[in-house]
Amino acid sequence: LKKVLYACLKSALLFYKKLVTNLRSAGFKTNPYDPCVANKMVQGKQLTVCWHVDNLKISHADQNVVTGMIKWLETKYRKMSAARGKRHNCLGLDLNFSRSGAIEVGMIPYVKEIIDDFSVLITGGAA
Repeated sequence: LKKVLYACLKSALLFYKKLVTNLRSAGFKTNPYDPCVANKMVQGKQLTVCWHVDNLKISHADQNVVTGMIKWLETKYRKMSAARGKRHNCLGLDLNFSRSGAIEVGMIPYVKEIIDDFSVLITGGAA
């Protein structure tokens, strides 16, 4: 188990280093306060890439810039699955960008799943 966990940590670190190197080569600057956020000015607006391991969130005022960024990333890595719109589920978080200037974050389905799984462990049967 230790070898598997070490391999997971090592592969995540290698991916991080490769991603940061690629982003910097494309003119991005990493955030000094959060090492998993990089920004670049494109068409006078900020293009932001933030990530957790290999899950990326890309934002810009112009969706064509986001599309171009995804295509560029696909030349460096592989075909990506991308979701667009005002609502997303990422890493157990429900993200809602519907209100201008605000974000709503929830975890109700994820927490319910944890409770259900925990109940099964305790009772040894269905929740």
